[in-house]
Formats: sequence, structure tokens, C-alpha cells
Amino acid sequence: MSGLKRAVFVSDLHLGSNPTLDDFTRDREFEVLLELPALKPGAGDQVDLVLLGDSFDLWQSVSENECRQEKSNRIDLEYLADSEAQRLALVRAKHLRWFEALGRFGKRPGCRLVFITGNHDHSLINPAVQAQVTQYLGLDGSAGLLFANFYEDLTLSLYADHGNQYDHNNTYDDFARFDWKNDCPGYYFVKLFFNRIEYRDPRVDNSPSGWSAVWHWLRRIMNFKLLAAAIRYYWQYSTDDRVPQRIKPFAARGLAESGVEPSLLGQAAAPGLLVAGPAARSSESFFSADPEIEEFLRKAYEVSPEVRRAVNEILETQEQNEATRGIQRGVKREARPVRKPSARRRPEVPKPKGAPRGLAAERGIAGPPEDVGWAESLFSDKPYFRDRLDVRDFRYVLFGHTHGALDHRIPNGATYLNTGTWAAVDADLPVVVAECAPGDPPTAKLLRFEGGKLR
Repeated sequence: MSGLKRAVFVSDLHLGSNPTLDDFTRDREFEVLLELPALKPGAGDQVDLVLLGDSFDLWQSVSENECRQEKSNRIDLEYLADSEAQRLALVRAKHLRWFEALGRFGKRPGCRLVFITGNHDHSLINPAVQAQVTQYLGLDGSAGLLFANFYEDLTLSLYADHGNQYDHNNTYDDFARFDWKNDCPGYYFVKLFFNRIEYRDPRVDNSPSGWSAVWHWLRRIMNFKLLAAAIRYYWQYSTDDRVPQRIKPFAARGLAESGVEPSLLGQAAAPGLLVAGPAARSSESFFSADPEIEEFLRKAYEVSPEVRRAVNEILETQEQNEATRGIQRGVKREARPVRKPSARRRPEVPKPKGAPRGLAAERGIAGPPEDVGWAESLFSDKPYFRDRLDVRDFRYVLFGHTHGALDHRIPNGATYLNTGTWAAVDADLPVVVAECAPGDPPTAKLLRFEGGKLR
């Protein structure tokens, strides 16, 4: 008996149920992966298959009717264990092959299936939702199934969690709390804004970088009708009283060239000044703090009646609200009657300055991706789920969440691996394999599943 210990990691599959929003199309490939020799342990060996968060996309498992809503206040944000179980039922119906393959894996001797909770499937913290998944896999009462918030193994010298707790737009103040009123900022953004945009053009991705880059993406496709809808939806999301905390733009970064894969994580997440009110606007930043988006929205306002009408609707609503507040404070202000927004140009909207400076996709970021910093901090600060890591015990750190597969050596000598995603159209199906045989040091490698093999 060899006594080999192996852990195989995949993440961010984002299985959903909505025909348009569901990004997972790799059921057959996933089934083939589970039949590889690496996932069939010999006698005395042990294999863990670790689904490192966002296995299910319950945020986007919504009805067609919800996607078509033109008013955010008609979108239900509330959920209970029963409603989340109903979403899972729809996911299972659409991905039955995936569930059957996973159930077969969990029944093999020496195999264990580990679900790590992410943000898009945060409902997996609930025992009733866990029971539903267990039933669908046919693993009731089995020791071969575990639900956890993180994974660690001293034999493999490895620590892993989904990674969303280090992302300010997707962190939970209390990760163990199952309550729609205390969900992370990203939940409300996806439900009230992003789902409706992706439904109208599925090319937009559901990754965190896609969230921050959505306005740059809208600039690239030059669909003014969709842009007008996005402006209106973002305004609704930003003023919805049910949202306890809203997403924040990613921190600004330098634009110097680097060897890192070009990314949009350093771009402004939204045209914040558009919804911040008159006091926040200036002649330089009327729409956005990002100069590229500022110039783009100025030009769009000039040439598109749809965009002008959407922007004017916001400006006129703000004026009406300000007039109403003035009356309530005893200040004489003229409250104008509510009317259909005009497509005429308003003089206070700045005119464009000139040609844009180039596509955002051509701009790189200075320094490594943000999740590398998250990995480094596990050794210097107390992580959310456990005590600070010691590099003598943990040589490998794994996250998913950002959808950017990565193998990176951090300054203390440990290795950070990101498990990427299988949900993107052009995903190259990343898989991390960690293993340790008796008497040998542990290893962990970022591989790709292609042609029926791990390479």
C-alpha cells in the first residue's frame, strides 16, 4: 500500500439554471476528468476532490421574468433555505450529468468530495441546503462528502479557501450568517444590475474583473441602447433602499507595463459621480472619476438620444428630490411636475474633449494581481478562517474567486496558486493537483485539462 495523499482542486464552475446567464457548459469534460487515474486511488491511497467555491451560481439562477424587469424594486432580494433549495433543484435539472458524475466519485473507496463555500454559493453554509446537495449526489450518511469554509492539509503543506473574504466587494461581515439583509455587496450588485445587463448581452463575464470593467466593456461594444439601460439600472441599484452596502471601485493602480497578464482590475468600477448628486460633480468629472469613462459618456450623451434620456432622467429626478427636501426644510424651491425624461441636451453636461486615448483592454496594471497580495497577507495577518499561516507548515496557498489561473512564488518562498474558472467561454479548464507520497516532499502544480488529459 503506497499511502499516497492527493488533492485535486477546481473552482468557479458557476453551474446555473437560467438559459442565458448559466456560464457552465463543461458537464461532459467534468465527467471525463473524474474518470482519470488521478481521481481513482489505489489501495491505501487517498484522493480529495476539492470544489473551491462558486460551484453553483445561485445569484444568477433566476427566472427569465426577473432578468427582463425594468425596475429594480420589482426584483426580489429575499431568500430562505427553501428558496435556495429550489434554485438548486433547477440547477440539478439542467446539469444532471454533472451531479451523477460527482455522486459516482463520492462513492469510490479512498475518495472524498469537499465543497468549499464561495460567495455565489454562500447558501451552502446552511445545513438544509447542504442536505439538498447531499441528496442529489446520493451520498446521504457518507463520510465521502464534506462541506467546509476552507481546506488545509499539513501532509500536503497546503491551505485553500475561495478567496472572496479578502475582496472588499464580496466579503461577509459574518461568514456564518445566512441572511439576505447581510449578504455581501456583490450580491445586490449582481441581482439588481449585472444580471439584467448580461441577460441582454451574454458576452459580458460574471467575474469580479468583469464587474469592475463593465463600463469599459460597454464602451468597447458601442451599443448605446444597452448603455442607456446600464445607466438606468445602475441608478436604480444605487438608490435602492434595500441595499445595505454597495460595491466600491477597485483601488486605482499605475498604468506601467508589466509582465503580468493585462487586467482591468485597476479600472473604476462604476461612474460613481453620475449617481452621487450635484455636489460631487465637477467640470472634469461629471460622470466618472475614470477619465476614459468620463470622455466616453460625454460622447455617448452627445450622439445617442437613448443615453441622453437615461442621463436626463437621473438629473431630473435628483432635481425633484432636492426641491422636495428644500420644501420639507422650509426653503422655498420650485417643485417641478414629474414628466417623461427629455432627450434634449442639457447645458450643464460637459461636452467631449476629443478622441479617447485608447481601449481599456490595451492597458495593463502595475504589479501583480490583487489576489497575490491576499495570499501574502495570510502569513502576516490573521486570515478570516484560521490563525496566521507559518511558511514552515504551509508551502502552498490556493484561492479561486478572481477567475485568473495563476502560479506565483511569493516573497517568503511559498507558492500561490489560483484555480481559475471553467465558466468562461474560452476557459482552458485549469486544475490544481497537490500530492505527497510517503518519504517525499509535497508538490502542487497548476495544470490544464485538455484532450482528456491533465497536462
